[in-house]
Amino acid sequence: MFSALLAGAGHPLATAILATVAAVAWLVLTYAIPLCLLLARSRDSVLRGVNGTWLLWVVSTQSLAVCAGLLARTWPARAGLLGAAAAGLWGTGVVLYLVLVVLIVLRWLAFPMTPAELGPPYWILMGATAISVLAGAQLLALPHGLAVYRLAATYISGCCYVLWAFGTWWIPLLVILGAWRHLKWRWPLTYETALWSMVFPLGMYSAASFAFGQVTHLAFLAPVARAMLWVAVAAWVAVGTGGAFSLKRRLAGGQAAR
Repeated sequence: MFSALLAGAGHPLATAILATVAAVAWLVLTYAIPLCLLLARSRDSVLRGVNGTWLLWVVSTQSLAVCAGLLARTWPARAGLLGAAAAGLWGTGVVLYLVLVVLIVLRWLAFPMTPAELGPPYWILMGATAISVLAGAQLLALPHGLAVYRLAATYISGCCYVLWAFGTWWIPLLVILGAWRHLKWRWPLTYETALWSMVFPLGMYSAASFAFGQVTHLAFLAPVARAMLWVAVAAWVAVGTGGAFSLKRRLAGGQAAR
């Protein structure tokens, strides 16, 4: 997503270089991971190991779609090719999300969930829908004369609204699951690096709501985006403060050990 920020700041060449490096890494991982699961696994089923971090596959795919969409608007001469690439990546990310959500739900139903397993990375269930909506908004902002826009714009807008609604549906459920973890099972509410995987989806939900609302003229999404922005900022401050105190305690413990 850093490359997307560079594109927005008017640095398309730097964006293209970083996006190319990311695309190469994505190509390697997107085929290496399923091949390892299919051909090199040492146990009969990997279902027990499925968790929210698997959705980073979707996030990485949609991040490339965002970059391609931004570059398509920055480089009109390559808009047709980049727009088609963005739409293809977006569609791939949406299908991957559907597949992985089914696996996650099957894992929840097939094996007992413990407080240790039901951690912050499951917030990526919502974050993956949010970045898919953001990528879709970038596609809907492409020049309307592009062939890929004429082909897929109606489908993308409708699908993005469904994804936005589904991501919104996830939020209360994830809050309830977090309450179950910390209140019922008394799981300690202390800093862990996995908490950052909760901050990202909150911020992405705000950005996606704003971008999608702008491009589709859905006015009610603007106040939703503003409200969630404050929630994301509060979460960022809380997790950042917790991380600072955790680092301070670790450094103090290291000095005491000397």
